[in-house]
Amino acid sequence: MGVGIPYVLIICVAAVICLVPLSVYLRFVAALGQRQRATVISGVWDFAGLAAGLSGFLLFGGVLLLALLQSHFRAGMQGGFAALRAGWEQQATTWSVLAGLYILAVVVWFSLVSLARRQSWVIYNVVPGAVEECISQALSQLGIAAQRRGNVWYRDREALCEIEGFDSGCTVTLRWLHPDRTLYEEMDRILRNRASKLDIPAENGASLWLRMASSGLGVFAMTCLGLLTYALFWT
Repeated sequence: MGVGIPYVLIICVAAVICLVPLSVYLRFVAALGQRQRATVISGVWDFAGLAAGLSGFLLFGGVLLLALLQSHFRAGMQGGFAALRAGWEQQATTWSVLAGLYILAVVVWFSLVSLARRQSWVIYNVVPGAVEECISQALSQLGIAAQRRGNVWYRDREALCEIEGFDSGCTVTLRWLHPDRTLYEEMDRILRNRASKLDIPAENGASLWLRMASSGLGVFAMTCLGLLTYALFWT
């Protein structure tokens, strides 16, 4: 009988796969909070960055879920790589179908969320009140007599734009609600032109915490990578 795969190796592999992309993503967001100006990112690209940061969890989590559904994988955990390879050869078709369904589900999820965020923006390192004033001025520049009710600007009864501020994170999310694509593109142009003039916070505490979290996760992931390398090549 082969030697079982040590669980500590699986934990090390999971840490490297899951935490390295997340650490890079957190470092990127922290860097946006350190800039001397606000940064406007489209909702689609902001979500793409988040998905990239969580890609390790999607990858390893999917593999783990599919593996736990297979009895041969559980047997391989006890019997070693030889038993795991034998189980794969016996159920290759089943594994392939399940993997294909999982990938399809992830792609559909990503597409739907991206579609929902295609007319939105995320503004980093900004004072939310400055964005509210900027929206009102931008709508006036477009010749729209808008009225604000709550977090939404209206033209008569037509919803135009919605704002959602995250004060402690110095971040604002804007959603364009009107179906006119041309109007959205004009708003996008104005927002990006005015981004450098928006007020930024005197101190962005969220950026500091994100940088610390990124460093901690990165150190832990590199430690696991070192242990994994040692176990595979020097033992």
